[in-house]
Amino acid sequence: MRLGIVVMGCFWLWSCSSGSAGVGGSGLVGTADSSVTEIGVTAVQTLVCKVQPFRSVVKCEGLVKAFQEQVFVAEAAGVVQSFDGVNGRRYRRGETVAVLDGSLLALKLERAVLMRYNADQEYKSQLLAYGDLLKGKSAGLVDSIKKKLSIASGLALAEQDIKETDELLDRTGLKAGFDGVIADVRIKPGMHFNAGDVLFRLYADRDLYLETEVLETSMISMAKGLKARVSALSYPASTFNAVVDNINPYVSDKGMVRLMLRIVGGASKVPLFPGMHGVAEIDTGTGNGLVVPSAALVLRNGKNVVFTVVDGKAFWHDVVLGRDNGRELEILNGLKAGDRVIVSNNAQLTHGSPVTEVTQ
Repeated sequence: MRLGIVVMGCFWLWSCSSGSAGVGGSGLVGTADSSVTEIGVTAVQTLVCKVQPFRSVVKCEGLVKAFQEQVFVAEAAGVVQSFDGVNGRRYRRGETVAVLDGSLLALKLERAVLMRYNADQEYKSQLLAYGDLLKGKSAGLVDSIKKKLSIASGLALAEQDIKETDELLDRTGLKAGFDGVIADVRIKPGMHFNAGDVLFRLYADRDLYLETEVLETSMISMAKGLKARVSALSYPASTFNAVVDNINPYVSDKGMVRLMLRIVGGASKVPLFPGMHGVAEIDTGTGNGLVVPSAALVLRNGKNVVFTVVDGKAFWHDVVLGRDNGRELEILNGLKAGDRVIVSNNAQLTHGSPVTEVTQ
């Protein structure tokens, strides 16, 4: 009996040991299998890099302004006598826009005339006293003495007051200096104003330009007369024709060069107003260059990179960029004609990544 129990106990221990070994072995194999990962192959689209005509466009933005603008500012306190203008009304050159009350100036003019009369009598009296002294003197000396007598008698000052008052009276009629429309109207008939107050402004609405800036690196391709297209943020679908009218030969601290793009036509059904924000594309011409689509460019560590495909692998190239028209890039260095450049799924690629080319 004891022998049978011992044999059965040994058999039970052997069975348990065998079962434990089997479970342990199965776990190790499973762990080894799960650590093996298959490297993915990225599907990409490619295009052949080649030398071809390249249309260069410089994009910029700025503010619409008028070449002619006249701000009417009160030179002295007064009252608006008559004004029937409204914002946006058109006036022709020389046409009266508003009339200011000149009654006080008229009184000042009357007083100046009286002062001149008294001063003239005093001048003549003093000149008469110098009659014998002036005989035989040179013309230059006589003129000098007469001028001093005119000042001493107050005649010169009275005549100056009359001239200034006449000028101010003439300015009470505010006239348009050029054809245009009025804006920023701040007056109405009977309103009092102070010296220095802005009354309204006049601008030439048919002679507008976009003031903008471009990078100094684009300055070499700028020239007066280049054609451009301008659109206002208010009318993004409407395009105005423009030309480069002025290039400021000075680079700002931010590396920018100021340009003036004169609006010459287009989009006549929508108006442009000074102060509007606009965007422009300046056509700097067409020339041959090594060209790739903009989608081929990737930034890596602050560097411009383009990937090419060779024998099923992606290889990156540091490139030097030339012109940019928003759709294509000119490559000055880093690629050669015939290279197959990757234009899709290139953001996650690394040097040597396996790829497969697919048709677009």
